[in-house]
Amino acid sequence: IFTCDGFLILHDSAIIILEERVMKIIWKMINSLDVKCETKNLLFLALSTVGCALLGAAVWLLAGSWFLPDKVWFICFSGYSAVFIGYIGGILYLFGHDY
Repeated sequence: IFTCDGFLILHDSAIIILEERVMKIIWKMINSLDVKCETKNLLFLALSTVGCALLGAAVWLLAGSWFLPDKVWFICFSGYSAVFIGYIGGILYLFGHDY
């Protein structure tokens, strides 16, 4: 049986593990394009934000819809994943990357 706190920890761990793989895949795809560095940064942030929002939504659909069936939780899972992991995590990922 999952408690609310235990489920949120499970959610965070799953998203962080998937986030690393998603960001590496997105960066390899964007870095191969022949565009300016600024354009690469903007594309990476947009795609990582959308990708993490979709991952958060998928985690909610797989497990959260049974334990937390309210649609507000869907918005929380996808929104927090998009902002904190996708956007802010994407900025931190770009700080440590060379072109």
